[in-house]
Amino acid sequence: MRELAKKLQSEGKTEQADVMKSGRVSTSDYEAAFSRLDKCVTDLGYSLSAPQINPVDGIGYSYVFLLNGKPMEAASKDYENCQEKYWNAVSSVYINTTEKKMDQTLWSATLSCLAAAGYPSTLKEGSLADLVGENPLDGAGKLSSQADTAVNCVRDNTVKLFPDLPSISVSF
Repeated sequence: MRELAKKLQSEGKTEQADVMKSGRVSTSDYEAAFSRLDKCVTDLGYSLSAPQINPVDGIGYSYVFLLNGKPMEAASKDYENCQEKYWNAVSSVYINTTEKKMDQTLWSATLSCLAAAGYPSTLKEGSLADLVGENPLDGAGKLSSQADTAVNCVRDNTVKLFPDLPSISVSF
């Protein structure tokens, strides 16, 4: 992470570089990065919806970028610049280094869905990675039948159980 910190520093992404220098990204670092992202887009006349914890992983934020009547092309570029400067590296490291645990209601519904498709599990709790099987990708890089079923079960149940969630991110 120290090499990433140097790279970010050289690119002028000081806030993210400072986080990486510590060698880990904490929840408070993640929250602070989101606040900086929110301020950046707000200063440009856009806004972000209030973040909600993603029930699929129990750690990541689900939110929506709001254009506030501005043209899409300019908004996309502005949003991308704000993400690059304040969010992407911190968010990626946090999501990839923090233990994931699916919301219990979603977990139960997903287990039921998988069992109905012939993939029963005895796990009491866990993450999507625990449900996709030992080999989630085949030799061609496509999802295995079990992994595809798990992803679809999670996606379908997330929509049913969390209809107000601004976006859904499903990864393992």
